[in-house]
Amino acid sequence: MCLELVGRAIDDEQYLRRLKIPEAFWPLISESWHRDDASLYGRLDLSYDGWSPAKLLEYNADTPTSIFEAAVFQWTWLEQAIERNIIPKRADQFNSIHERLIDAWKKLAGTQASASRRHDREYRGCRHAGLSRGHREPGRTCRPR
Repeated sequence: MCLELVGRAIDDEQYLRRLKIPEAFWPLISESWHRDDASLYGRLDLSYDGWSPAKLLEYNADTPTSIFEAAVFQWTWLEQAIERNIIPKRADQFNSIHERLIDAWKKLAGTQASASRRHDREYRGCRHAGLSRGHREPGRTCRPR
């Protein structure tokens, strides 16, 4: 469903403006979509009340804020919830984001030089989008060594 919208919106100026995507990025996004570039990761945010079907709130893919939220905030929440006896001490979020990102970079990059170029391009985009250093840094530790 999300990718279906992207397919319709990618070359439609009205959609791109409505989504508030800076015009400078339109050609890069379109070229990436039409090349069928691989995606590094994605995260679905769902709401479920226990009775009704789950509702999709948003889909985040390849965004530095998603990594920060999942790797830092969710882990902090888990630790605090255990500490406050809200959830059992044996609870886990079953999160292997860091390890899986390292593997994904290796698969996507092919070579260290290719990974560095892709990674640097991503961070230039983050800086242009005005994201803070805290939002950029978690991914930086995931470059293949």
